[in-house]
Amino acid sequence: MRLIDPLVTGADWLGLGGLTVSSALVAPAIVANVQVVAIVVGHVCGVVVAHDRAVRLFPRRAAVLGQLPLLVLMVALTCLGLFLLFWG
Repeated sequence: MRLIDPLVTGADWLGLGGLTVSSALVAPAIVANVQVVAIVVGHVCGVVVAHDRAVRLFPRRAAVLGQLPLLVLMVALTCLGLFLLFWG
């Protein structure tokens, strides 16, 4: 399949018909590493933002105790996400 003509209609409007997709830069290990980092960083950022918001809205003790279920849930979701990533 050509990069410029994904529907294979013969169109070459930009004159780049000779280019093809190269998978040399996209090794499976790189894709897996990017996905792992995205899952972990996304979940950590979610917990940090939720904690920051809770500390602003509630007294510190109540905010910290209220965040424990969220922390457990996010750890479980992170483990589930990594399991699904490597199992599938």
